[in-house]
Formats: sequence, C-alpha cells, structure tokens
Amino acid sequence: MAGDSESYTCPINNQLMFDPVLGVNANGKSSCKHAFERDAIKQWLTTKGGVATCPCCRSPMNGVTSASKDFTSSMVSHYDTTNAWHEVYFNIDSLIKLISSAGLSNDIGQRYIKLLGHVPDYLNEKNNKDMTPVFVAALKKQYDTLEALAKLGADLDEPAYKDMTLVYAAARKKQYGTLKILKQLGADLDKPNDNGWTPAYAAAQRGEDEILKVLNELGADLDKPDNYGDTPAIAAVQNDQFETLRVLKSLGADLDKPDNDGRTPAYVAAMEGKYEMLRVLKELGADLEKLNDYGWSPAYFAAMERQEETLKVLNELGAKPVSTAPQSIFFRGGSSSCGLNEENSSENGPKK
Repeated sequence: MAGDSESYTCPINNQLMFDPVLGVNANGKSSCKHAFERDAIKQWLTTKGGVATCPCCRSPMNGVTSASKDFTSSMVSHYDTTNAWHEVYFNIDSLIKLISSAGLSNDIGQRYIKLLGHVPDYLNEKNNKDMTPVFVAALKKQYDTLEALAKLGADLDEPAYKDMTLVYAAARKKQYGTLKILKQLGADLDKPNDNGWTPAYAAAQRGEDEILKVLNELGADLDKPDNYGDTPAIAAVQNDQFETLRVLKSLGADLDKPDNDGRTPAYVAAMEGKYEMLRVLKELGADLEKLNDYGWSPAYFAAMERQEETLKVLNELGAKPVSTAPQSIFFRGGSSSCGLNEENSSENGPKK
C-alpha cells in the first residue's frame, strides 16, 4: 500500500485508522488487501449478518484479522511525519489503540512514546472503555511500553481500569511477570480499590494462594484491612477458604488481628456458624477467646445468641464464654442452656 493519507483512511467511515484490520474469508484467509478500522468493519459485518463482501472489491468476507506489523509501523511513521499526526495526538482512544498495536518494538514506537510525553495529561487519561494507556500496556504484557510510560510520569497507582489499580488488575489476571515489573517500577502493592480491598485481600477472598505467595515475596502487606477493618484472614474465613487461611499463616499473616469492631477471624467464624473454620483456626494457633470491642469472647456471643452448636464446638476446642462487660447489660434474660453464668462474666476481665 502506498504511504499516503488515503492508504490509512478507513473506506467505511473515511477517518484515519488507528486499529487496522484486514478481511478474512470462511477459511480464515485474507480475502483482499484492503484495510479497515476494526470497529467500523465489525459494525459493517454485523449489519450484514456476519457474512458480507469487502466494501471495496466485493471479495467474500466472514471476519477480520489484525493488519501486519509492517503496515502498522508504516502507518504510525506516516502519522509521525505528516500533519495527520495531530488527529492521533489529541485522541486518547487513538493513542491507546496505537500502544496496543505498535508497542515499542521498533524506532517508530520509541518516537511515538516520546511524542506522547509532550502531552502529560494524556498519560493518565482513560479511553471510552475506562482504560489508561499503562493499563493497556500491562494487560498486553508490553513491558517496554509500560516502563517507557512510567518514566514519562504515568501514574501506576491510580485506578487504571474502573476502580482497579494496575497491581490489583494484574493480580486478578494472575499475571505474575507483570506484578514483578510493577514492583520494579515502584508501584504500590497495597493500594486498595473503592471497597478498601488490596490485591492481597482480593486474592484471599477468592482463594488464589499462588498470587498471595507472589505478593508476599514482593513485599505486600498481608494484614492490611478493608474499609470495615476486615483483613485478608477475615476474608478467607468469610469465604470458606480453608487452605488460603493456612497459606496466610505460613506467610506470617496475623490470624488474630480484629476488624473495626474488634472481631477477630475466630469471632467472625463463630458469628457465622463456621464450625470447621473454627477448628482450622485452632489448629493454626489462633486465639479463640480474644474479646471484641464490647468485651465479648466468640463463645460469649454464641451463648447470648443461643447458638448452641457453635458454643458446643468452641467448648470442645477449649474456648469459654468470657466477657468483661456487665452481664446485666448484655445478657438477654431468661434461663440459659448455653453455660453463661457469673463465673464466665466479670467486669474485672475474663477468667480462664
């Protein structure tokens, strides 16, 4: 194709292309040499029921495939050296598409990234899919592009896709290599999303033990709580992630760290009637009698709520219903069949 503006203009919408593709036939072979903007030709095919002919030469067309790197590089070079560049320069969607297709695999890509550096506000701008340039680079594992953007001043810690940081997104996608690169570039491994969930919290919640190990190796905080004070260990308890709780313990996480109301993982397990989780916590050395901010132990709460099965399991594990709170205030009255008495409840502290 000739290196002029017409060559890089989509024949469907008559606009410069930033994500060029070629049509393919039913066998997946290129049907002709005409290039189109991906979104435009996909919409064209949709209106034709997925089977059509090339808008230019009428060759059979059943789908699309990305244009060659040579064509993309030639296109970027053309934009770089002609007045056409300004259409790319001030269009964040176009910038991000070019990062995806060109990367930094050649001199053209290097020059393109340097040009982007002259518009620093665009380094952290999101496209219409809510993605920043660094997010696209990280998602596609274009580490040279990611490093170049970081050196130009791109923010690695602000939300890059919706409310997720780059580290959070890489952890979700189990991109171990990306996590290591982000650590090297100085990204915050503990920056939370809007819920206060750190990458480690989210990994514990989903039982992604290998990600937890990688995050720990890179220096992430495995005890950092969410907005309610719930730690990764509490998240593991709430989601029945038994093995994850064992992994957290092996990595040095605190299994007795309480939430904002003083509820430890053991307290949460007792509240939710998770008997097997209580046994695992006991096995891992967790404190089953640690009081919450009201001065109640897990067993005391179970006794007050008449959770007899929970109280039975706690008693079996050696945990007693103790409290530093006045029983007259917190005991709900009536005869108790749960073993709650004056010996268990004292204003002077728990008796063991």
